Amino acid sequence: MDVKSGSIIIDGIDTSTISINQYRGSINALAQDAFFLPGTVRDNLISADSAVLSDEQLETVLHRTGLWDKVQDIGGLDARLDAEASLSHGERQLFCLSRAMINQSRVLALDEFTSKLVFVPHSQWG
Repeated sequence: MDVKSGSIIIDGIDTSTISINQYRGSINALAQDAFFLPGTVRDNLISADSAVLSDEQLETVLHRTGLWDKVQDIGGLDARLDAEASLSHGERQLFCLSRAMINQSRVLALDEFTSKLVFVPHSQWG
């Protein structure tokens, strides 16, 4: 698509007027193919911004996405995560949804045109 004009406005702010880092910090994207780094379940779940979350908070999010039992089977939050070997494709996507719930942003982009998002305010997560 050859774009010749237009703008993207988020919460009344033209995205062309803010820094790229501020823009990136406002968007959370869930891709079809989940991305994992070498490390533990916890390492792959949190970012530097959410590193202060308690185990209970992480467990609550994993319960909400139906992954807590799977994480316990793997060995818990501090177990080494081999996502390809331990999680199905759908579970890897749910893991990324858990990550998005923990690392909140103003915009959530879903990488599938058939995706359906039901908004649940953070205050109702548990």
